[in-house]
Amino acid sequence: MAEKEEYEEIQRDRCIVCQGTVEEKDYFQCDCGAVFHEDCAKKMADCPQCGTGISIEEIDKEHEFLEIIREAKSAESQGQLKRALKLYDRAISLEPERFMLWYSKGNILNKLNDYEGAIKSYNKALQIKPEMASTLYNKAVSLNNMAKVGDSLQCLNDVIRLDHNYWRAWYYKGRLFSGQRKYLVSIRCFDNALDIHPEDYNTWYNRGLSLLSLDRKAEAIESFEATLELFPTFIKAMVKKADTMLSMGDDDKALAMYEKIIKKKPNHGVAWYGKARCLSKAERFGEAIRAVDETLRINPRYAKALLLKSEVLFHLNMVDEAKKSLAKAKKINPNYVGSQVRSRSILRQLDDGKLPPPTPSNGKTPRSCNICRSHIQGVSIECVCGKHYHMNCITGISTCPVCSHPF
Repeated sequence: MAEKEEYEEIQRDRCIVCQGTVEEKDYFQCDCGAVFHEDCAKKMADCPQCGTGISIEEIDKEHEFLEIIREAKSAESQGQLKRALKLYDRAISLEPERFMLWYSKGNILNKLNDYEGAIKSYNKALQIKPEMASTLYNKAVSLNNMAKVGDSLQCLNDVIRLDHNYWRAWYYKGRLFSGQRKYLVSIRCFDNALDIHPEDYNTWYNRGLSLLSLDRKAEAIESFEATLELFPTFIKAMVKKADTMLSMGDDDKALAMYEKIIKKKPNHGVAWYGKARCLSKAERFGEAIRAVDETLRINPRYAKALLLKSEVLFHLNMVDEAKKSLAKAKKINPNYVGSQVRSRSILRQLDDGKLPPPTPSNGKTPRSCNICRSHIQGVSIECVCGKHYHMNCITGISTCPVCSHPF
């Protein structure tokens, strides 16, 4: 999988006496597993759960132990992961049967990309508490990061067996099945996750990707729209929605979405490329050239954009420039460009080299558009300063770029 999943943090126990969370103040844990705030424990002679006597010495020893845990958590929160790991190891040497120590150590090792070590820690934690779904879930993520997809899926099945409403497990199963191109199964998993937790935008987004892979474009758009309702500035979902609308022929809405993305993120090359495609389909070639040039400013090695530029330049009768753009694309990605040349007629003609340069029908030197520099053909306008422009090239421009005279 391309992304790493967040590891699940489990809910802390509560004080058996006052029911406050153990993070609120110092706490003591009895051998039976019951947890007390330190102040609550000092008021009792025996554990109310198992009847074992509680001594002040035990509380003081526990207090010293908890100081190590606090240091470990502080180090982890500050990104000092190796120091936190050493502190957890120290704590484990004192209390090797504490579930949370092995669980926390596993999470640290995951953050350090030591997945094998993390799995060993989770296995130790599971020996102490076998029915902890969160531990199994984190283990599944680590297994997948080691490319052990089958083992990861089995772990996720164990999570769901323990807790059928563990939505993260359904979501992650969907991701794994999608990675195996089992899109129908992945969609069912995403649907199960959404039945439990419909507010997760990532689940909606990944569901949309699976639907798109099955060419169920209208449903995919609905999923991307649900994603954006929950996370309106999620650029990836905006791009996928725009790309899908463009592929369905809804060019105006796609163009509006690309422009919305560019407004939020001006250097988004893919959005500029999408905008250029929309403008090219609308035969607004002057604007398309500006959009594709912006794409190539952001990413000069974007082969798809260079091919689109070749086609737009061809439409503007700038054949030599079109050939140069095609040649650049070939150097960057020869295999991809070769396949596109075979399937796109304009590129094939440019590649054959059989196109003569455009010549004016009257034998005179042709006029050129002052913006796109191509020969004037069709509807055009001449400014009072003598400069000529294609009408498409001055869409959205109210004054001459040379003399500022209003059009």
